Amino acid sequence: MKAYDFIKREIPAILMLIIPFVIIAVYWFDFPSQIPIHWSFSGEIDSYTNKEIGLFLIPGLNIIFYLMFLLLPRIDPRKENYQLFSTSYQVLRLSIIGFFLFLFLIIVLASLGYEMNVGLVVIYLTIIMFLVFGNYMGKLKSNYFVGIKTAWTLESPDIWNKTHRFAGKLWVSLSFVMIAIGLFIPMNILTIIYFVYIGIIALVPIVYSYVLHVRKRNIP
Repeated sequence: MKAYDFIKREIPAILMLIIPFVIIAVYWFDFPSQIPIHWSFSGEIDSYTNKEIGLFLIPGLNIIFYLMFLLLPRIDPRKENYQLFSTSYQVLRLSIIGFFLFLFLIIVLASLGYEMNVGLVVIYLTIIMFLVFGNYMGKLKSNYFVGIKTAWTLESPDIWNKTHRFAGKLWVSLSFVMIAIGLFIPMNILTIIYFVYIGIIALVPIVYSYVLHVRKRNIP
């Protein structure tokens, strides 16, 4: 890829990486010496850290993730497959970088005294991220770093494709359900349902890939 094309492609990610440092520079003297970094399920702040760590930790981690995402297609034994889902990979990268940007903004707003239901915001951010992922899961091709990587999906392109198409539909449908019910139930119940939701979207596709493997093995 030419340098111009690379820079053009990376502009959205680079902007999201720069924004936190601009905010830190502009509001540095407005931030308190102790920065909130963790909230209880009830929405109460239960952990603080010093100003430097509290403000720079997430932007620093985001840069590490960004560099890691650039490196993975170069070291993956199935690197040639990344060209087959380059658009999907770009969307997944931007989604994760954007997720951490929003987490940083939550910390900034809380530090500056703005009140919000942090637990609810984080739950919805996560659900939206999985909703986006779900729309692109079916387009991922076999690789060792991105997607549902079980022994059964990695050994069979057919099982990989079927598992990821199934997972994509599952993630999208359950995410829409979560968004809808979150509007009508209290936070304590939503938190429980949220963890059930995470368990389902994480485990069910793995079980599904094993079922496909067993079926394929039993075919004469």
